[in-house]
Amino acid sequence: TSATLAIDQIFVSFSQGSEGYDLGSVWLDTTFSNTNTQVGIDGVSTNPVSTIAAANTLIASTNLNKVAVAPTSSITFAATQANQVFEGHEWTLALGGQNIAASMFIDATVTGTSTGAEAEFEDCIFGTSSMVAYQAYNCSYTGTQTWSAAGDYRFINCQSGVAGAGAPTFALGTGNMTAEFRRWSGGINFTG
Repeated sequence: TSATLAIDQIFVSFSQGSEGYDLGSVWLDTTFSNTNTQVGIDGVSTNPVSTIAAANTLIASTNLNKVAVAPTSSITFAATQANQVFEGHEWTLALGGQNIAASMFIDATVTGTSTGAEAEFEDCIFGTSSMVAYQAYNCSYTGTQTWSAAGDYRFINCQSGVAGAGAPTFALGTGNMTAEFRRWSGGINFTG
């Protein structure tokens, strides 16, 4: 019923996770090598994950909705990425035909096909792409972009990224589409 414990020396050690998810973000660096998904250890600023699959697992586990993307990272979506924020500098995004509804993408080079309306893009460069209704702020366009669904397409402070006399092309699909080009700079072509 009673005991006495005498200790001459004791060594105590514990494992503590990194500082947490800075800026409320899961951190992703595709030049890194980490596909682990232990909450509090992986996907933090000092130990980013290297795949969008690992980032998605951590997003689901932590209820975070923001991804901090490292420079020169390259991401191809293979799952729905709706209602999220992807922020980085000089990274590459292939949309992969995925639903990006109500998500925001900052400072990426963007190609591919998207579904899901009302995504937003800021300071991005668009190559050849196919998009549903979205908003773009301070973006450049270098290739042909197809508008694949009815809706409102908004371009605020955007410009042609094609050098010389060339211009990007916007190919209109079917359906009732409206477009707002506010303070557009450079040439522009329309087809369809």
